[in-house]
Amino acid sequence: MEPVTGADNTFLVVNTTQLVVSNDVATGVTEVRVRGRWGGELRAATARALRACFAESPQAVIVDLAQLSDPDGDSAATWCTGHRFAASRSPGSVLVLCETPAAVLHRLQGAPSGRAIGLAMSIPQARARLHRPAWAYHEHLDLPAHPDSARRARLLIDDACQLLRLPRHRGPAQLIMSEFVANAVRHAGSDLRAAVSSRGGYLHLAVQDQHAAMPQLIDPYRYPPAAFIERGAGLRFVQAIAHAWGSLPSRAGKVVWATLAVDAR
Repeated sequence: MEPVTGADNTFLVVNTTQLVVSNDVATGVTEVRVRGRWGGELRAATARALRACFAESPQAVIVDLAQLSDPDGDSAATWCTGHRFAASRSPGSVLVLCETPAAVLHRLQGAPSGRAIGLAMSIPQARARLHRPAWAYHEHLDLPAHPDSARRARLLIDDACQLLRLPRHRGPAQLIMSEFVANAVRHAGSDLRAAVSSRGGYLHLAVQDQHAAMPQLIDPYRYPPAAFIERGAGLRFVQAIAHAWGSLPSRAGKVVWATLAVDAR
């Protein structure tokens, strides 16, 4: 399976033997471990994964290169592109490379954007250097796998939109959060965490559960209308109203997230 699948605003990430991604919804940090010999296939997969990680508006994306074989340093171009993409599409997000091979480091030092990329000896060191997220707002709610959890998550959204003075975003945000929580209750059957934050120009919504399988977008033309409404209409609504949405693996399962643009109120 491709590590990243979906439409233009949809980013569904799955782990592979060469790319292992882990998102932390509490800190807004996504870790990416790149393994194997650098070549065309790994380059393309890594570029798609970086785009998906930064689409989520994280605080940082930390890339571990300890198991990357790149004797010619060719991956430097991908890290420079990732840095520029983060600066243009996700202001405030940073890219940090850990245990960077010598050849890659040499190539980075020869490029202006390469010299701007953060470097660290290890993931713990990279995390220790990060500042506390400069989010205007962040709250979360730990919930059980119970049908009433969707209602409680909507109240979390209600409070956030009132405090942030986003009355027009209340309905769309509650619809998205309800769908994410209901799916987690139905399919994961585990405890979950619902979170809402203000990240730059976006209202960020997320649900973390303990089930690794990513959400499935149902093709509406393959099912009768009643079956589609029952099985897959919710995520199609999310896709239609969110600026971007997707799923990232986490240490214990996955994080399903969405953003709503809030600049134009």
